[in-house]
Amino acid sequence: MYGFRLELEGDNAFPELKGKIQETEIYAFSALPGGMKSGKPSVSIISKIGEDKYGIIQVSLEAFLAVAGALKAKYTIDPNAN
Repeated sequence: MYGFRLELEGDNAFPELKGKIQETEIYAFSALPGGMKSGKPSVSIISKIGEDKYGIIQVSLEAFLAVAGALKAKYTIDPNAN
């Protein structure tokens, strides 16, 4: 089981966080081959949170791909669409 919550319907999905979220921009994604304690790969997402300040979130590659798969299934993307 993963240690985070996934909401496929994001609008108003986190009422407990209303007024507590600061919007940031993604600076980089990075793969870490042995990033997890288990030695499995992880993904890091780095975001800019202020002048010369950055935040980082690290998640297992397995969890990252599970989320991507769920979103892809929910919001089917037509590769032929313009």
